Amino acid sequence: MMAEIWKTLGQQVAKFAPLLGGAIGGPGGAAIGQLVASAFGAPADDPRAIAAAVQQDPQAAAKLRELELRHRERLEELALERYRAGLDAESARHAQAQETIRTEARYGTDYVKETRPRIARMSFYSGAAYAMAMEAAKLAGFGAGADTALLGVLFGPVGFYMTMRTLDAFSGKGKS
Repeated sequence: MMAEIWKTLGQQVAKFAPLLGGAIGGPGGAAIGQLVASAFGAPADDPRAIAAAVQQDPQAAAKLRELELRHRERLEELALERYRAGLDAESARHAQAQETIRTEARYGTDYVKETRPRIARMSFYSGAAYAMAMEAAKLAGFGAGADTALLGVLFGPVGFYMTMRTLDAFSGKGKS
């Protein structure tokens, strides 16, 4: 909650002194807020009081710019530190995402590794069950036996899967 108040004060100050406002709104903003508080005669630990003092002072823009110029070197260092911290955080997120992608590419997930084989098994089981049931019914005098078009549909996925696995094995890429 207090960090949000400092951030809001930083946005208000940034209208007149961008480096100073950015420093107040960033990590450790309370320390920079003390500089602003002393320039406006406000309590250093109350960002609301500092904001009120800035709003009420007709010379606020000039005072904030002067304060920024006086401490410009340190404020630029702080801005650079914030920028580097943001880059480091983004780099860490990117590295973690890339590691996850590499791990999944190398080992896959259980879902990915098992989906196609499971579909092929189900294709085989359903095709075999259909063929046996329809041929048994034909032997018992019911129906004309298994329909070859339907058998093609039922056995199609297992045939395709096994064909692609065989081609992958001979292609040098390895089985997928």
